[in-house]
Amino acid sequence: MAQKAGLIAAAVIVIVIIAAAAVYLASQPAPTPTPTPTPTPAPTPTPTPQKLKVAFMLPGSITDAGWNAAMYTAATEVAKELDIDIDISHGLGQVGVDATMRSYAERGYKLIFCWTLGYQDAALRVAPDYKDTWFIGMNWWKTDNLPNIVWQLTPMHEGAYLAGLAASAFTKTGTVAFLDGQKFPMMIATSEGFKAGVERGAQILGKQIKVIRDFVGVWDDVAAGREKALALIDAGADVILFRGDGITLGGIQAASLRGVYAIGDMTDQNALAPKTIITSNIIDCKNVIRYFVNQYRAGTLKAGAHPLGLAQGVEEIAPFHGFDNQVPAAIKAMIERVRAEVKAGTFETDYAGQHWKGIPFITEERAW
Repeated sequence: MAQKAGLIAAAVIVIVIIAAAAVYLASQPAPTPTPTPTPTPAPTPTPTPQKLKVAFMLPGSITDAGWNAAMYTAATEVAKELDIDIDISHGLGQVGVDATMRSYAERGYKLIFCWTLGYQDAALRVAPDYKDTWFIGMNWWKTDNLPNIVWQLTPMHEGAYLAGLAASAFTKTGTVAFLDGQKFPMMIATSEGFKAGVERGAQILGKQIKVIRDFVGVWDDVAAGREKALALIDAGADVILFRGDGITLGGIQAASLRGVYAIGDMTDQNALAPKTIITSNIIDCKNVIRYFVNQYRAGTLKAGAHPLGLAQGVEEIAPFHGFDNQVPAAIKAMIERVRAEVKAGTFETDYAGQHWKGIPFITEERAW
């Protein structure tokens, strides 16, 4: 009996303990569930901005040491500075020009440098189909009211005037010559600028100097340039300014052969014939590219002509190198004066029966 009572007491104790535990647990707050961790999303890659795509269409050989080589070299050297993606087509001539322009526009090139007067008509045909692409020419003269036709108006007569001043100091025969490729209005103006500079130099030096000129009819024919230059030398010229690509190389060959002086074209060509080339007319193609790329990026590029000459750091003449001590101080002083006054917009002179504000600019052929 006593054993049975002990078991009952033990059971009661267990029940009391269980009940107390239940009461205790019931009084405790429910445990906070552990949240399931949210996976961290992968970072969204930042798209790399596409570089501005700029194309260059060159009509001739990039080994001409002149027109085509100047733009080719400038484009390759300035591409990294401007952070642009470039493509260059060269040796095109007049074959497949429309198709090349269309191909560039279709592939997203926003600026197409059409590096010759001869590509103007092709650009006018193609541009209406690609309103987001700019077609950039060189000394063109019409837009046909298209908003994406633009060109650099490089007043080559300015550099030619400086070259004419220099030529006046070197002639001993009293005859200097101008030889160009084709008879475009700007080329006529360049020859007139040269003649005006020669005549001003002759006044300073007290000389009588005759200026003669000729046009080869093409730009890239070395042999034709050589033959035309030889004919000018036979006519008495002992200083010749050349403007063209292949024809300039041929002309320099003729000048070196016959022992007369030459004025180079587009780049400082003195290294081609250090005893022949007294200076060169220069067009700084890097500054041309910089100008149009920066205008495009700024949203300020407008159709039509953009003057880029002496004042804008595009047109110049090269140093005289080994001929420097043969240039009279009065001619050097006049070159510096003209350069400064053109940049300031204050240069004035008399030429061809007119008073000119700025270097004389005559585009219609007249008898000399």
